Amino acid sequence: MKRKYDVAVIGNTDEAWASASACQKEGLSVIIMPGKKTNPADIADMTCKNPDTETYLGDLFSLTPISGKKLILTSSGPFIVKAVIMACGSSPRRLGLPGESSLDKKNIAYDISGIQKGIYDGRTVAIAAGNLKAAEAAISLGKYCSKVFLLYETGPFGLDPHIMKKINLSGNIILLRQTVITELICDDRGFYGITVADKTSGNPGIIYCDSVIVLLGDKPNNKLCRPYIMLDEEGRAATAKNGETNVRGIYAVGPLRRDFCRKENEAAAESAAAAQNIKAYIDRLPENISV
Repeated sequence: MKRKYDVAVIGNTDEAWASASACQKEGLSVIIMPGKKTNPADIADMTCKNPDTETYLGDLFSLTPISGKKLILTSSGPFIVKAVIMACGSSPRRLGLPGESSLDKKNIAYDISGIQKGIYDGRTVAIAAGNLKAAEAAISLGKYCSKVFLLYETGPFGLDPHIMKKINLSGNIILLRQTVITELICDDRGFYGITVADKTSGNPGIIYCDSVIVLLGDKPNNKLCRPYIMLDEEGRAATAKNGETNVRGIYAVGPLRRDFCRKENEAAAESAAAAQNIKAYIDRLPENISV
């Protein structure tokens, strides 16, 4: 494997693979770095779609801009590139409670893709809610579950009256405002409930439930951005309209970017635009900047 490329694309997201493909179409040499913990099945699937893309699967430790070049330190040594596309994506926010990582997938989930009768039929579910989509998830769950607890630590503010009406008419959705989950309760038989606290009064309580769904939004995967790339209060990369960060030659796409596009077709267009901008950036580099 070479150690020098025009572009390194960091991440294992749709935006990462689309960016790598777009850079190749611009005639640039590219390596994609999805990270060591990447699911091998995901890599096999994406490499079939991008057979000419070189892939590095080791750990990534740091990204440092040096004299117009970018140095990426990895578990197998350094890579030097002219430009970088950060497409690291984001991860669901977790509760951050003891024992959370050891719970079975039947007991805790971080998205709503599994909301279906076969999984939650007749169960009691608690939703840690951080956005308005959590209320929509509660309504969907209410069709299958015996009871749904919808817990908002703050808000919900501006909840659509139509959604509130559905919640009130459901008969099995309990909306609790200013309520935070403080403990996951387990015994020798497994998970069976949560302890909660009212943020207004401080009063504790227990909710007996079969599952918890955590819908607190996402957290950008920005570890490699620090300390050089400027981040906003949510930890997303601040960029110009063309996707370039405050560091020349380093671009951000997808959820890592502050003003990212959520629609799939817009994400592909964003990746293509980043590749075109990088091609223009590299073409403008002085001749003595080579890798």
